[in-house]
This record gives sequence, structure tokens and C-alpha cells, in this order.
Amino acid sequence: MNIERVQKFLSSQGFGSRRKIEKMILSEKIYINNKKIFLGDKINTNKKNIIKLNNVLINCTLNRNFITRVLLYNKPQKEISTSIESDMRKTIFSNLPKIYNSRWISVGRLDFNTEGIIFFTNNGELANRLMHPKYKISRKYLVKVYGNININKINKLKKGILLNNKIALFQKIEYFYENKNFNKWFIVTLSEGRNREVKRLWNSVGISVSKLIRLQYAGFSIPNKLLPGCWIELNKNEVVKLLKKVNL
Repeated sequence: MNIERVQKFLSSQGFGSRRKIEKMILSEKIYINNKKIFLGDKINTNKKNIIKLNNVLINCTLNRNFITRVLLYNKPQKEISTSIESDMRKTIFSNLPKIYNSRWISVGRLDFNTEGIIFFTNNGELANRLMHPKYKISRKYLVKVYGNININKINKLKKGILLNNKIALFQKIEYFYENKNFNKWFIVTLSEGRNREVKRLWNSVGISVSKLIRLQYAGFSIPNKLLPGCWIELNKNEVVKLLKKVNL
């Protein structure tokens, strides 16, 4: 018998991120065998189940032929990290290839003016684990900052600063380049991706961030030939490497 939490099972089958499925459960939009599902409910994936998502029947049999796909996207500035398009702003989903019987899930977000690497996958459980602090997935950023920087401030950023009742820190801070106009460039590494965490860390020591580029995520970097607004799909070995990082 294979028993799994409903949100974990549905996300692993490509019906959305675990967080999105949890929101649907809280909104009473998921029924299994005509029974309303609550957070914590489980499903026997070896049985045939009648599942309704937003009043739509879905194929509820465990897809043992499910293939995890991962795209690596080079996000340019002025794209929003949402699937909802608007007349004024382009979304990061606009240039992605079509996917059938599933959907693309973004792994984390980047601000409107932040550029760089972002993953998309059809495997919601993979997306969830890549974003979860428990797995300590590294992110590396190139950051342009302005202000009076000294060794005491650098040490504070590496030791840890309280942000919203949680300690945040950079594992590494590497000096990269300095402009004549008092701008400095650093490469910073951290193992979680809370909302605007890089900028908030620098701001906490009186330093402003004027440019931010995510260079690396989970050990993967943007290929030199991958232009902003373009994507490549990871090959089978690369996907396996990513799955192993989060014990899948």
C-alpha cells in the first residue's frame, strides 16, 4: 500500500506546487471520492480514486510513466514572476514551451528588476524541495551595492541578522569589482530564498542594492550562449542530479 499526503501526491503528478495544492485544499476546491479534502488527509495511490480539482475530474491513477522535466530560464529585467499576464508587464511564463497533461511550476521568484537563473519543472514535489530551507539549496548572486562597506558589516552579514524573527545570513561574500563612483560589486551565496532576502540583508547594514543577478541555483549556472528571455531543457542526467540533491 502506498499512502501519501494529498498535496504531495498531486504536486508530484504535475498538478501544481505543493503550496498551490495546499491553498486549493484550504479553499475547499479538492474532493476525492466525493469527500472534501482537508490539510493532512492522505490518499492510497495504488487505488483508483475519483479526484475533482476546481470541479473538474482529473486522471487520478498514479502516473508511473511520469517524466520529470526541468527548464533553465534566463530571466531578463522587467518580467514578473507570475503566470498571470497583464497589458503592462510580461510574465516569466510567456516564452515557455507548451506542456500537456501537466503545468510548469516556477522554482522560487525573482523581483521585477532582478535577472538571472530560474528553474521551471512539471514536478511539484521537486519544486517544493528546491525551495524549502530544509534542503539548504545554494543560490549565488552578483550584487551591485552602494554605501560605506567595512569589515564589521561584512562579518555581521556572514554571522547572521534577524529578519522577521528568523536569522538570515550569507554563507559567502566575495569581493568582485569596484566602480569609481563608489559602487561595489560582490558575489554572495546563501542557502534559502526568502522574499527579497539579498536586498534586505544588505539594507539591514545600511547598504543599498542597485542591481541583482542570480548567477547560480543548486549548482547550475546560466550557459554563456543562453540569452535573456530564453530557456534550455536539462537532459536526463542533469535532472537526475537535481533530484538527488533533494532526495527524490
